[in-house]
Amino acid sequence: MQLPAISALLFVLSVGVSAVPMRERRAADAATQTANGQQATSENNNFKSLTATSSCTAGQDACVNDQFAQCVGGKFVLQACGPGTVCASLPLVNSKGTSITCTTAADRDARIAAATGGSAAGVVQRRASAGAESRGGPRVRAPAAEGRGGAV
Repeated sequence: MQLPAISALLFVLSVGVSAVPMRERRAADAATQTANGQQATSENNNFKSLTATSSCTAGQDACVNDQFAQCVGGKFVLQACGPGTVCASLPLVNSKGTSITCTTAADRDARIAAATGGSAAGVVQRRASAGAESRGGPRVRAPAAEGRGGAV
């Protein structure tokens, strides 16, 4: 007798929770998005000079030798990304900063172009000439002065 009543109550509660409207997220202003795109481009260019033995600071994330890299104990620990994807710094959309993650080269270039209001063709040419198709795992980075965090 009590089991149907409890089941009905749980159903009503679950429907009530799922009916709560979600707050809309607004994109960052154009100046912030442009700065994020420029920061992502700069980070991607800096990644090209890193190696597995490059010095690093604990917690630092990067793309090294076609892999996602996280600094542990002063050394980069490398993690391969999935097939068809590369490790890249991407500009955040809703706040200041970048995110280091696995993505396709086309997605990387499109996101940077959208953030900077320009073409990402230069990014493709620079990375192709350096042979820098990198791989990795998701990480979010805010500007150094702002700390870590954010969402893509």
